Amino acid sequence: MFILNTIIFALTAYVVEHFRLRWCFWSALNASTGLTVINSILLSILPRIT
Repeated sequence: MFILNTIIFALTAYVVEHFRLRWCFWSALNASTGLTVINSILLSILPRIT
C-alpha cells in the first residue's frame, strides 16, 4: 500500500495542473508515509466505533 500511495501522489502531480511536488519523489514519499500512518490509525479506531 505504501508504494501504491507514492505512485498515486506522483501521478497526481503529473496529471493535475496546479498540484506540484516540490522535491519530486521525496515529496511523494513523505506524503505517502503520512497517508499510510493516518489510514492505519483510522482503521484501528473505526471498528471500535461501529
